[in-house]
Amino acid sequence: MSYDHLFDLPTDPVATMVQRLHLSPDQFAGKVALVTGSARGIGKQTAIGLAALGAQTVVLDKNPTGQTVADFIQQQGHTAIFIHCDVADFDQLRAAFAQIEGTLGPVDILMNNAVHFSIDAFSDMPIEEWELHQKTNIGAAVLNEDRKSTRLNSSHQIIS
Repeated sequence: MSYDHLFDLPTDPVATMVQRLHLSPDQFAGKVALVTGSARGIGKQTAIGLAALGAQTVVLDKNPTGQTVADFIQQQGHTAIFIHCDVADFDQLRAAFAQIEGTLGPVDILMNNAVHFSIDAFSDMPIEEWELHQKTNIGAAVLNEDRKSTRLNSSHQIIS
């Protein structure tokens, strides 16, 4: 059974977000925003929203459809790049930070949205599955936050 339909959200919640949160359309102008797990669902909507608020947005996901999210953001007149990356692979994640810094500059806003989900009970889960769960859900956030002093701007914001 597929649950993908649960993550199909409208593509234009930005106006409502701006209005309800009393945000300025250029709230994040000049900021670099990295959203992990942003090929679909909440991550996709967050990336679109941050771009609409002026952030230069990095769509980072292991799913290549993240490119369509970056393309959509660009079609709306905003700056976005897609980086194909598995956050459970720390070498890929380090390379992604280097690519972002070389292209857009240091990360100001980091949203750790990527998640690995399993419906198996931990007691029934193979150790490899458990390790992937930990690396994706906890490890990437820890690595990102641990590296903030050297990889993130001094005025950074982290959302985990």
